[in-house]
Amino acid sequence: HKGGTTLPDLGARAVQRLAQRHPDRTFHLIADGAYAPLAGVELPRTTVTSRIRRDAALYDLPPPRRPGQNGRPRKRGDRLPSLTVWARRTQKGWENVVVDRRGRLQRRLVLSRIVLWYGTCGVRPIRVVVSRDP
Repeated sequence: HKGGTTLPDLGARAVQRLAQRHPDRTFHLIADGAYAPLAGVELPRTTVTSRIRRDAALYDLPPPRRPGQNGRPRKRGDRLPSLTVWARRTQKGWENVVVDRRGRLQRRLVLSRIVLWYGTCGVRPIRVVVSRDP
């Protein structure tokens, strides 16, 4: 219902409690796309892996400042094309890998890039991985 606790909020609380109970451990949270906003939450000693929307607004990292440049430093770089456009590209950078998919080995093409998902994670960089058939 509107205004109530969301699933990502509940997930964040669960991870925080788990981290409190096990201060000597690190965690890797693998979750459905509904929990993708957790990538923008400071979770103690936790890495988040999740699906991201194909139309997510992704940005390049901000360019370095030039010597003597005035004004506030940029928080983000240029807007990147959608992940659907990335998947259709036949440019360099795709890596041919073999993955275990439900117990069967499959060949996939994988493209990985560090970006900003500014609306969700602010200025904290994330790694986006796009996978497609060869």
